[in-house]
Amino acid sequence: MTISYTGNFCRLLIRWKGSLWRLVWRELFIFLILYYIIRLIYNQILPLLDKENPEKYRFEFERIAITFDQYTKMIPLTFLLGFYVSNVVIRWWRQFECIPWPEDILSLLCTLIPGKDIKSQQRRHTIARYVNLVAALV
Repeated sequence: MTISYTGNFCRLLIRWKGSLWRLVWRELFIFLILYYIIRLIYNQILPLLDKENPEKYRFEFERIAITFDQYTKMIPLTFLLGFYVSNVVIRWWRQFECIPWPEDILSLLCTLIPGKDIKSQQRRHTIARYVNLVAALV
């Protein structure tokens, strides 16, 4: 089924079939649930743990968050992204190199079947069609 992407950009974001939302809705939903659970704990539950000094647990929570943030800076995200992109490009280039190119065979064909008469042209065209078909099937 072909999906039409005509219209303005806002309508395109709302569309469900063939959209990015359809691919990432589970991950987005899990992220939002975890985010709001942590926010609820930080804003509502931590101040209730110690009525006399409500900022004590918040300070500890922020200290733990800073520690986790320091761990994320050990391996920079740009390094990981560069590694990922280089792997994707290498895989793409390998696939690109496996594509058969019929130009060499067709140049040889013009040399082997010379002539400007209709019969020679029809033979070259027929063989070229078969070579292109084989290249498309492979």
